[in-house]
Parts: sequence; structure tokens; C-alpha cells
Amino acid sequence: MRIEVFDNALKLLWDYGYGSDATRVFNYWEEDLPITLSRDDAAQLIVTKPGSAVVVVSDYGEGGEVLLALNTQRLEMQGQLTAVDMESNQPVEVTARARCGST
Repeated sequence: MRIEVFDNALKLLWDYGYGSDATRVFNYWEEDLPITLSRDDAAQLIVTKPGSAVVVVSDYGEGGEVLLALNTQRLEMQGQLTAVDMESNQPVEVTARARCGST
């Protein structure tokens, strides 16, 4: 099951353009990331294109809810934001302050 989840996430990243000149990548170890997480036991990979982003969140604990705070200016995003959990294809609530969360 875990390998299947990993393979599906990797396919989503490749389909989005990960690794191409059309995207920018932010790795969890970089300083001053454009997205912050509500949990210390989680890490993120951020892949952006003009007007959109894919964020992969992985935790090192028992799972559960994680909230994301997006710096829309650094991500070069404008207007009303929407978010989708790409694993379940379900919508994720996004607040007016560019915060969203998923379990």
C-alpha cells in the first residue's frame, strides 16, 4: 500500500511538470519557504507554475490534520484560491487568509 501511495504521488508530480523548466521547486530543507505547516513532524515539497502549485505533505508521526499557510505573493498566485487533495480528489477548504488543511 505505501509503495502504491508513493508511486501515485510521484506520477502526479511528473504529470504536473516536476523536474521540467516550466516549474519551480521548493524543498523542505530550504529556508523561508512560501508555505508553512502547522506541525513540526511534517515536511513539504512545493512545485509551482505560474498561477498554481502542488504541495506534497508527509508526516513523520501518526498522520492527522495539518494546516498550511500560503504566502500567495511569493507563490505568484492571485484571486480566489481553491485546493484539492490529489490523493482523494476531494476539495480542501481554503480560508480568505490563504490557509488550508487536510487530514
